[in-house]
Amino acid sequence: MKDTVIQLEPIRQQKRIEKQRKNERLLLQNFIGLFYTHALPVKLIEISEEGLAFISQHPMDVKNLSMRLYCHQSSYIELPVIIKNSHPWIDSSVRAIRYGCLVDQTAPEYSAYLQFVRFMKLYSQHCKSTLA
Repeated sequence: MKDTVIQLEPIRQQKRIEKQRKNERLLLQNFIGLFYTHALPVKLIEISEEGLAFISQHPMDVKNLSMRLYCHQSSYIELPVIIKNSHPWIDSSVRAIRYGCLVDQTAPEYSAYLQFVRFMKLYSQHCKSTLA
């Protein structure tokens, strides 16, 4: 019988990625507000340098949206986005639609958004939990 070596590094890497995504979602859902036309809130679930994903209970019948990204209740940056895909989604037993968008990289606010995304990624990689 041959001895086999189990490679644990891929498993550890997957656990680190899962922890990072969990931390990102906690920040996005608890500290960041995202709204679109008519001040209707949506649930921000993913961000990247190229775009973002959100969940809404309201169908969007347009491809171009102006989103407001709030870090505080009285200040926001406005982000022009283009909806690239959508599909049905169940969020906490509620029917919704998940939208994937590209952020307009030519918009003046894009540089602030880009730095925000980079901060979120670094923070989620290095943050520690006070919960056991």
